[in-house]
Amino acid sequence: MKTIKTIILTIIVLVFNFSVKAQVVTGSNLNIGENNTLLQTGTTFHSNAIGKNNYLEGAHSLTVGENDTILNVSQASVALGYGNKIQGNGAMALGNFVKIHSMRGVGIGYFVKIAGSMGGMAIGSGLLGSSFQPDLFLENNYGESLIIGFHSTKPTFTVTPSPNDYPNGNLLFDRTGKIAIGDVPMPDIAAKLHIRSDMEEDAGIILEPKDPENSNTFIRMRDEGHGIEVDNNGQMTLQSMNGEELGSLILQGRIGINIANESDNYVLAVNGGILTDEVFIKNVEEWFDNVFAKDYNLMSLGELQQYIKRYGHLPEMPTETVVLEQGYNMAEVQGLLLKKIEELTLYTLQQQEEINMLKQMLEDLKGK
Repeated sequence: MKTIKTIILTIIVLVFNFSVKAQVVTGSNLNIGENNTLLQTGTTFHSNAIGKNNYLEGAHSLTVGENDTILNVSQASVALGYGNKIQGNGAMALGNFVKIHSMRGVGIGYFVKIAGSMGGMAIGSGLLGSSFQPDLFLENNYGESLIIGFHSTKPTFTVTPSPNDYPNGNLLFDRTGKIAIGDVPMPDIAAKLHIRSDMEEDAGIILEPKDPENSNTFIRMRDEGHGIEVDNNGQMTLQSMNGEELGSLILQGRIGINIANESDNYVLAVNGGILTDEVFIKNVEEWFDNVFAKDYNLMSLGELQQYIKRYGHLPEMPTETVVLEQGYNMAEVQGLLLKKIEELTLYTLQQQEEINMLKQMLEDLKGK
């Protein structure tokens, strides 16, 4: 009862404060205030104007405030505030200079515009212009979506519609939309969360605990066993667990540890030592068992001696200058070292044959 009495008293106060000419026009329209216009076009009925200088054509609609406009293409629409304009059924404008040009559009704030197909929403504010710069609106041009932004013509936050197609047969009731942060047009949103920075602005996510000495920060992926975590000592861990066992961890792209990896050929660059229990190299292009083939052309020791005197290194091995300037390929050099060991083995076997032959000749001489 108190609520009903309060409403009645409020209406009475409004009537007297506005020097009201309460006017009921054809079609049960209510006009409370000053200089309001309710056109009697035959379609305007059950509509109400409260305030000053409001213009109302739409049916089943309401304006409350000043200089609000609802055109005759609109039905069941509401404008509350100053300078709002609606051209769409089932729309709502709340604030100042909110413009809605689509069905079921909702705009809240000031200098906000809805221009999508239907069901678009915008919350926030655009930019107040001057005599040299026109007013700039925060504008949503897409249906069934929400944008939020303040003092900007671009949204800071966007929510897209889900792919549900009810009642057209595609009953995907469990689907949801996507979210964008920054100026990402709705068709370009490529992930569940898409973040795009402005010009000269970093695109980043900061996880900052209020109590860093006693709290960790983490990102979980898929489940509790997969993610990235930074503990309260500042140590970062990449977790990939399968039950109690450490699972595979695959990093794609160029990676640098203590150094920027600017190489076009190698995916991992390390500045510092590597401590490991095992190194396994796959995809070796050449191994040198052919040294032991019968048709292998082994350089004579004399030729080898002349080569060393002339070049100062073994044949096929990289020079000191090349290694110091460019480094070396471990698999390639390991293969060449094997080749030289195999050639050294052949030289040793040849020398052993000569030694055995000389021994036999001495034995033969002794027997004479």
